[in-house]
Amino acid sequence: MCASKFAFIPDWKSWRFQTFPNIDQNHLFRIDRIESVGPATDVHWVSCDFPTLKVHSQMSGQLANYQPRRKDEVVIYRDPEGQFVDIETTVDYWFWFRQRMLQYGANAQVLTPDFLAKEIQNEYQKAYEKYCS
Repeated sequence: MCASKFAFIPDWKSWRFQTFPNIDQNHLFRIDRIESVGPATDVHWVSCDFPTLKVHSQMSGQLANYQPRRKDEVVIYRDPEGQFVDIETTVDYWFWFRQRMLQYGANAQVLTPDFLAKEIQNEYQKAYEKYCS
């Protein structure tokens, strides 16, 4: 059984965010894969909440009746005609949220923040180019 833990790395430099703290400083690691532990650093560790980011997405098509199943998701608008639903998600680890949005395909779209919406769009573009080349 693999045991994963979540850690905040206070001196991690993100290419995505210029502010600290940010969600790129949150990392998953597998404790069953740790081979050695080095000497202590001079980084001061404190107890804190993990940084989060609010992401607004829209579900449509087969996901138009989407019901949040995660504690970090909330419906912010449901189209009365049942065409789409807007979801606000509090994201603490971008990788898994990104994977979820990509698996939903054309039925999900990240609306804000703009730079994350663009990142998803670029990923779809790369996949399209692989299949069409």
